[in-house]
Amino acid sequence: MNGRLAGFSSDRLMRFLAALGQDVEIVVKAGSRGRLRGQIRVVKAA
Repeated sequence: MNGRLAGFSSDRLMRFLAALGQDVEIVVKAGSRGRLRGQIRVVKAA
């Protein structure tokens, strides 16, 4: 895929990760004060 992720749904990307033996965790938390919009981040676990 060479880093090209356009055209893949988030569900499909999560299935790719699971197929590669990775656990996928989605966490929803309250946003920071002063921001009108939340953030979406992908973080590699330590």
